Amino acid sequence: METTLVDSVGVDRTVRLWDTPQCSQAGILRLPSGVGALSTHQAHLAVATLGGECLVYDHRTMKLLATAKPHTDECRSVSYSADGHWLLTGSYDGRVSLVCTRTMEWKAVCQESDKVIQCRWHSSPELFAVTSAQRRACFWSCDKHDHF
Repeated sequence: METTLVDSVGVDRTVRLWDTPQCSQAGILRLPSGVGALSTHQAHLAVATLGGECLVYDHRTMKLLATAKPHTDECRSVSYSADGHWLLTGSYDGRVSLVCTRTMEWKAVCQESDKVIQCRWHSSPELFAVTSAQRRACFWSCDKHDHF
């Protein structure tokens, strides 16, 4: 039987990994800061923290692989690109950042005038959507290679 893993976040600053066919907990992460969002791509788990960080873990072993701090306020959104080479992060500092998963270098790609609530990749590899506390949604385009 193939293992199906699901992540959950708790107010106790934990991320728990669940093996659904076994109905059991498969792993736990204890974080120094609260969790704003999660995103997975293959064997990797990206965690956006309320401390403004983006942490990448091996999804099966829960070992920390890399960190970046692209924000000065709560990071409330993280999204892997379809190819897994990029993370899009959004924060209450109003900034959306692009993080290269190979180097964990990051660059701000847009700035909202209020808190970013969500940012997500569009099916087109260069487009992403951003929603903000201003109650608006907009699409942005970026050539990832222009930023690095």
